[in-house]
Amino acid sequence: MELFTVNRYTEDLRTRKDKEQKTSNEDEILQKLLQKAAKRKRKHEKAETRKQEEAPPEEKPQVEDTKVDEEEPAAKETRKEEATAVEDPTNSQDFKILGDTDSAMRKKVTEVLPPWLAYPTIIEGGSLLPDDDLEAGKDEASIENLSYLKDHTRQALKQMKIKRLFPVQRTVIPWILEAQGQPAPLRPRDICVSAPTGSGKTLAFAIPIVQLLNNRVRCKVRALVVLPVAELALQVFKVIRALCSKTELEVCLLSKQHRLEDEQEKLVEVYKGQIYSKADIVVTTPGRLVDHLHATKGFCLKSLKFLVIDEADRIMDAFFQKRLEPFGQPRRETSKSAAGVHTASNLP
Repeated sequence: MELFTVNRYTEDLRTRKDKEQKTSNEDEILQKLLQKAAKRKRKHEKAETRKQEEAPPEEKPQVEDTKVDEEEPAAKETRKEEATAVEDPTNSQDFKILGDTDSAMRKKVTEVLPPWLAYPTIIEGGSLLPDDDLEAGKDEASIENLSYLKDHTRQALKQMKIKRLFPVQRTVIPWILEAQGQPAPLRPRDICVSAPTGSGKTLAFAIPIVQLLNNRVRCKVRALVVLPVAELALQVFKVIRALCSKTELEVCLLSKQHRLEDEQEKLVEVYKGQIYSKADIVVTTPGRLVDHLHATKGFCLKSLKFLVIDEADRIMDAFFQKRLEPFGQPRRETSKSAAGVHTASNLP
């Protein structure tokens, strides 16, 4: 409990405050005058000591010399005390200094990068020869010679007129498949991919997700792909939908290009009083994701296995961070065993 007090303004209170302010001003002026007087006194004493030093020594009785010698150290000490009392505010009795006044040198902290950022895996460029100059049996990048690709993936890639995989795809796809094949305590394993535009990052995360989710029994949201703008979300949606053409997986696009009610019908359905998911993979933007988390009943991320943040360098912008703040709050239950895939074109 807190008490709020409002002091009313009266004539007596005003005169009292004026008097207090006047007395405080007089005290400040008096203190300044005393300081100036002490400074002048010290200057005058210094000038006298200089004159005495410059003047020729006079013969005096031995007794008087001892008295002068005894008085000079005492006078010096009193002068020092007066000077410190005036100049050093720490000796004032008006306030108390807390803590240690001596500033100690602090050790300089060295910047240390995490191992995954300090020691990245460099992907080589690979062969730049045309497809006609390479024999089908000797081309390591051909989809026919890649053992980790399943038949439905090869058929979908052929329909998309893709015969060979790029170096980033040949490195990332088996890595994700191998990481997900590890025992439960060793997963999930996150991955961050930094590659230029057009290097094939979309297929690098889309192919392993489709292959790993193909054996699902019940339709649930198990993969979430977040992109910064609706145009990029539409492009990624088309690629993933083409990969899922030979499977039973359902892909849903959530963006502000469509009505919220229409997207809700594609996302969930109600059957005999229970809500069921109609999408296995959801491609969305940050703003639309927040809208459905608040407005769509039954939209749950409890079974999420893959969280892909595409174009992470743009999504981590200040604007998108504000849009993703509600996603970090316990609005909906999210899976604690989801693997993160972050892709970017220009990571520092």
